[in-house]
Amino acid sequence: MGAVFVDTVTGVSPDPSTVLDALTAQRTRLLALCRSLDDGDWARPTRCDAWTVHHVVRHLVDVSHIDVANLLGKPPAFPSDQPFDPVTSPLRWLESSEGATPSDTLDAFARTAEEEQVAFAHAAATLGARTLRGPYGQIHWTAFLTHVFWDAWIHERDIVFALGRAHDAEANEDHLAALYGVLVAAATATLAGVDIDTVIALHGAHPVTVRATARQGAVRASQVDEPAALRGELGAVLDALAGRGAPLATVVDGPSETLEPLTWLRAFMAPSPSR
Repeated sequence: MGAVFVDTVTGVSPDPSTVLDALTAQRTRLLALCRSLDDGDWARPTRCDAWTVHHVVRHLVDVSHIDVANLLGKPPAFPSDQPFDPVTSPLRWLESSEGATPSDTLDAFARTAEEEQVAFAHAAATLGARTLRGPYGQIHWTAFLTHVFWDAWIHERDIVFALGRAHDAEANEDHLAALYGVLVAAATATLAGVDIDTVIALHGAHPVTVRATARQGAVRASQVDEPAALRGELGAVLDALAGRGAPLATVVDGPSETLEPLTWLRAFMAPSPSR
């Protein structure tokens, strides 16, 4: 795997193109799947509350627009004076594609996927060490691109599971999703003033061990070969971190005091009904 670590300050190392490769593979696979869907498939409910398959794909198009604007250094695709909220912000973005047909959405998705390729080349040549406003604070632009990939990886699972299909990501995709999924959970803990330094071993078809280190202003997730304090199946753990499936404590083995701070992301991603 090219991306040995993802860091909110220094970005993806040693090769940021690893992220583009993973994102391109994910986009290509999902576009092929979507082109095979019938009207009933597009209308199926997913793991995202009140969102059908079509809603999820429209959301991925929205995120692609955001990604392209960021990579090209253009104004925000969805300007807002309100702080990002993982529940309400994506709903506001969807308003721009209200009434789009599945065919419209597919055309837009294919177009933005191509635009991401051009925009990445521009960013690699011009952005350097620039940071962008991410969902949970300022992050290096390559780390933001990794957030875009992780979001797509999670949402692909939302779609394929709704359709009764398997999630057939490659090893480099699963490993990158694991690095960022653990990183964003650790970043959430720092918002509450909690430092993180822990290792989690994720087993499954593409096993990987991730070390998360997080202090105010800097969070890093590294691929390591070290003893792990926490253990779980890769897909189940990443789903749980992102507010899907079973609670994290039921899919991870390890000390509860080590695990607890990593559970706080779920409250942002899947708030209680009373929120």
